[in-house]
Amino acid sequence: MAPRTLRPVTPAKRPRALASVSRSALEREVRHERRVIRALSVVSMAMGASLSADELVDLVLAKLADAVEADRAMLYLLDAKAQHLRGRVLDEQGRLRTLEVPVDQGIAGAAVNRGESVVGDEEPPLRDEGVRTVGRGARSSIATPLTRHDGEVVGAVQLFRKRGKKPFDEDARAVLAALATQVAVALENAFLVDSLRKQAEELAEAKSALERQLADRENLLHLEHAMARATSTEALVRVVLEHALRSTNAEIAALALEDDELGQHVLWVLRSLDGTPDTFDLRRGQGIIGSVIEANATIVANRADDPRSDPSLDESVGVRTRNALASPLEGSNAESCLGALAVYNKVGRVAFDRQDVSTLELLTANASTALRLRLAREGTEREGRLATIGGLLSGVLHDMRTPLAVVRANLDLIVTEASEDERRTRSKKAKLQLDALGRMEADVLSFVRGEASVLVRKVYLDAFVAKIREHVAPWLDRRRIHFAVESTEHGTHRFDEAKIERVLQNLVKNAAEAIGSRAGTITLRVARDAAGAIAFTVADDGPGIPHDVRARLFGTFVSSGKAGGTGLGLAMAKRFVDEHRGVIDFETGKSGTAFRVVLPAPDPSLPGLPSLPPP
Repeated sequence: MAPRTLRPVTPAKRPRALASVSRSALEREVRHERRVIRALSVVSMAMGASLSADELVDLVLAKLADAVEADRAMLYLLDAKAQHLRGRVLDEQGRLRTLEVPVDQGIAGAAVNRGESVVGDEEPPLRDEGVRTVGRGARSSIATPLTRHDGEVVGAVQLFRKRGKKPFDEDARAVLAALATQVAVALENAFLVDSLRKQAEELAEAKSALERQLADRENLLHLEHAMARATSTEALVRVVLEHALRSTNAEIAALALEDDELGQHVLWVLRSLDGTPDTFDLRRGQGIIGSVIEANATIVANRADDPRSDPSLDESVGVRTRNALASPLEGSNAESCLGALAVYNKVGRVAFDRQDVSTLELLTANASTALRLRLAREGTEREGRLATIGGLLSGVLHDMRTPLAVVRANLDLIVTEASEDERRTRSKKAKLQLDALGRMEADVLSFVRGEASVLVRKVYLDAFVAKIREHVAPWLDRRRIHFAVESTEHGTHRFDEAKIERVLQNLVKNAAEAIGSRAGTITLRVARDAAGAIAFTVADDGPGIPHDVRARLFGTFVSSGKAGGTGLGLAMAKRFVDEHRGVIDFETGKSGTAFRVVLPAPDPSLPGLPSLPPP
């Protein structure tokens, strides 16, 4: 087949006389002119409308194809720098497709290079990418350049007719030439509209970012003022949790804080802005917040089934985690971690986003400094108080030795008086109490100095429980408190009898003070487990332990507000139990509190004394 040739369209011929034109031909001419007018009208309206470039291309291609009765229409835009034409074409289903061809190829390239319309002969050349892609089977193709009002060519329009239709002629060229300039101006307007829209979007984003930064600065300012007014660690933690809830729009906020004295992390949980934080023990690496402490890095968990979640922690706290965001609290240096701050369940069931991450990290950065300063200040105050009390107690207890010795000597003389048996019994009891006071003196001094001393021996549990009942029952009777014993173990165990007696008496005393002036019941339960450990449980029916002291109850100087309390009793009790390598814990609620002391099976590594027979 001979290569096809491209020919420029010749100027339009003079129309024939109307007398020689048939009625049908006139009707075709009228329909043609109407299509052209409609196309011009649509393009003119598009010039005044705020259409995007994509919307305008859709409209222009459809109307140009209709105006010249084309089967397909393609619009090219010129990239002068890359010397390419980037085209968009309506396929047979009316969908827009994209195409890119060199500017020196095809009919559209010829129209751009010549600056005039070009009509291809039948069987358009195969080098025309537009024909090869979407115009196979086309009989004729026509392209006209798109020229702005200043004469600059910005692209081209190419149209196709299928076989079976007459080729494009001078009339088609004239129609496209008439529409081309209007289309170019309309496209220029559309590109300007797109540019303005993009600039408006960028300005809106910049405005939104500035507003967020301003809001963050205001929140930090309020946070710093609130933290400066906090008078305790508890108050400071509450301030941080409130700001975390408010700034991230979450349902729950939690803060894990390291407690050096207890050797663990305490978890503070706030469920509402008007609520009170609850405290829980947090195991190492437990849950998402524990994972953050381990990794010392922010974690975003926007899945309810995140493997780092801990269902047991959720159950303890009373929450079902849908999503979570947590960030570490910086310690004394960048490598150390003081704890972590976390928020759970974004309100509206949406995910935590990048802005929430930025907000929480900014909050933790400021809270870390305030918490470190507060903890350091409280540690210094605690050490000062310990040193003061230690000095006072040492002096007082030292001065007590002389009168105690005199009392012991005078009591010894009682045995020489009449009613020898009675006086000997009284003397024995007095000596036992005085010996107990001496041991208490040694224990207090040992506690103040941080020393540990425990001497275990075989203890007959029935006699041990009877002695505790004998000591506490008269005092409880005066308070109208019933003391009950429930024991399933009547054998022996090895422990420091004096220290464990003091632990249990202290727990009974605390229980009585919790019950207060109303009548109540305190129960001492004794049982042994399968491993050979013995468990003593002191339970009361009082009002329970306040939320704000539960997590730190065994710390030094922690008191639930009772009159005359020093906050040393439970701290010393824990020390005695720890010396036995045992465990002391508690359960509390509105219906009462139960403290449980578990002493493991006898440990031969602990220093011991000979066994004593039961009294």
